[in-house]
Amino acid sequence: MEKRTHKNYDIISTISFPAEEYVLGVKTINGNKEYVTWCCVEKDNYHYGHYFNDYNKAVKDLYERAKKYIDWTLENLL
Repeated sequence: MEKRTHKNYDIISTISFPAEEYVLGVKTINGNKEYVTWCCVEKDNYHYGHYFNDYNKAVKDLYERAKKYIDWTLENLL
């Protein structure tokens, strides 16, 4: 994965689909790590951020967001 950043967050994980992707970012503030998940379009249009102080909660949110996208896609294809 190429190195990407957004608003001083390093993107550390992505789940990609044809139309969009979900990303997990991290940055350190006053010695503490802050995490965010975003929906991203065309690798530079980040929106709908969910912010966390806990890595595990952020990862769980990343996968839940991706699953919602998959579920929505399947519902609309049938």
